[in-house]
Amino acid sequence: SWRDHCKKSRSPVVKIQPSRTLIGEPVGTKVAAFSSRGPNPISAAILKPDIAAPGVSILAATTPNATFSDRGFIFLSGTSMATPTISGVIALLKTLHRDWSPAAFRSAIVTTAWRTDPFGEEIFAEGSPRKLADPFDYGGGLVNPERAANPGLVYDLGLEDYILYMCSEDYTESSISQLVGKGIVCSNPRPSALDFNLPSITI
Repeated sequence: SWRDHCKKSRSPVVKIQPSRTLIGEPVGTKVAAFSSRGPNPISAAILKPDIAAPGVSILAATTPNATFSDRGFIFLSGTSMATPTISGVIALLKTLHRDWSPAAFRSAIVTTAWRTDPFGEEIFAEGSPRKLADPFDYGGGLVNPERAANPGLVYDLGLEDYILYMCSEDYTESSISQLVGKGIVCSNPRPSALDFNLPSITI
């Protein structure tokens, strides 16, 4: 026991030192090889992906089982990790902007994203060949929650905007009417997908 140890030791010594913070080398931001890429195969005018978020080797809680870990946590990678990051950012933004639509939240995170890493270094895209990342790799960029809180300009969308978009993509009027629950007649000529009020388009 500690008491017995003190009895045996005639001059016990205790060392008290100031705490130290150890900072490792920053890891370069990269778009993972398994991350989805653009261009958008369905509508080339709409940039995909929308946004990039941390999703590689994320420490996550898990249900203890034989497959993962009996400690209740594990490092995971993939969209399953990046999506909760974005969901958390949106939840925080919702506390500031309770009247915003889903499209407004998307606009805020896309228009304020980093196109370099937080240290100002270039973002690379893993794959073959390895290259500098571009909007077809990360969309608007790496999500920046602080800047998204006050984006300035917001590109919003309502039901009519989505109807016009479906008309521009040659959906049948009967299909659109069934989807929105009312009769829809598309204009002739049909509208352009480039008029869809998104924070980014591809030409």
